Amino acid sequence: MFYFDFDVFLDSRRCQGDNHKGTSQSEFEKAFKDLTDPLLPVRGFAMVRIAALIYAKDTEAIQNADSLLEIFEQQLAHDDSYIYLGAIKGLVALGSVRTEEVISRLTKEMTSLRVANAQRQIENEAEIKEKGLYMGNNEKGNQQNVLNAIF
Repeated sequence: MFYFDFDVFLDSRRCQGDNHKGTSQSEFEKAFKDLTDPLLPVRGFAMVRIAALIYAKDTEAIQNADSLLEIFEQQLAHDDSYIYLGAIKGLVALGSVRTEEVISRLTKEMTSLRVANAQRQIENEAEIKEKGLYMGNNEKGNQQNVLNAIF
């Protein structure tokens, strides 16, 4: 999976000479910067704020839709529910702006997960069968449990 580098993105934004004069940052820039915060609640809330900006048709958020799509996709795999639920909210918001692209990317991800899960299930079944053969010779009482796991 692609890893999005926040620092490179922020540096490139500074080099492009944003439309904002001085040190004031736009709401998008503040929220985007919070995506790198080490505190999970700050990062999760940043995704919620960005989703709200997308719904509000913020031009800066919409211009960065590709980067945001990568970030939200990446955060779907996070262990913390606040983070991955924030990512889901962000993807739903992006779906209102770029429906086809978001659906296409998510269906590809789901398909690859199904393939990976199917391969993992085949490996597990092979291992269970192998152990089942061993148990069939040594432990007669567990044969039904092995058969239930396989089928």
